[in-house]
Amino acid sequence: MATNQMSTHARPCTTRRRIPFGDTVGRHDTMADMATENQAAAEPRRGAGTPRSAQRATREAGRSTRAAILSAASGLFRERGLAGASVSDIARAADVFPSQIAYYFGTKDRLFVETACHDVRHAAREVERAGARARTPAEYVRAIVTEALAQPSLLTFAEAMLLAGRHPELSEPITRTFDVLHREGERAARDTLSRHDWTLRTTPDIEARAFWATVIGVVMQRAATGEAFQTNTTEAAVALVLNPFASTPS
Repeated sequence: MATNQMSTHARPCTTRRRIPFGDTVGRHDTMADMATENQAAAEPRRGAGTPRSAQRATREAGRSTRAAILSAASGLFRERGLAGASVSDIARAADVFPSQIAYYFGTKDRLFVETACHDVRHAAREVERAGARARTPAEYVRAIVTEALAQPSLLTFAEAMLLAGRHPELSEPITRTFDVLHREGERAARDTLSRHDWTLRTTPDIEARAFWATVIGVVMQRAATGEAFQTNTTEAAVALVLNPFASTPS
């Protein structure tokens, strides 16, 4: 009985294999499947660059949008202050939607801090260029102190520091910016010493840190005292920054 049942099941399978038309359909189906699989496998190779290109374009567009927001915010914050510049005003000036500002920066306070950090880094490059023309240590120090105190972004950065002091979640960009200022200041000091064969009684790192602490302090005092600000405070800043060069003839 078991043998008969197995034979009964086996015969229809054998019959189907012997039908030539059935074999033709099977071969066509198999070939079609293989062609489809080969085509699918080829698609990623033909379009391999597309996702990366799209991602690159998206990143570039994002950087462009972010830069436009920072530029617009910089002008409005300098003109109106943090309270006077609204997100909608900044969005209009940057030709973006307010939601894009929220996407890239979160809050207006965060945008203010990021803008201040961006601008003070630019100011640092201007300060370095001003010092490059000096021929003596005294000329060098006076040039970099004068240039730094003339940069409006230093006061904005000082305000951002105070804001971050009240809102610790905003302090990370401030910390990163000080790292940049100190690192680039140290490099500039080393380059200047090497170029002119000058010497310091301290290290370039300490000189850079002392410089930024001094000029930011003077900027804050000048803003707080207004017309009562005494110019000899600036002279004191020059003397303080110059002091490590004292052993070198000027």
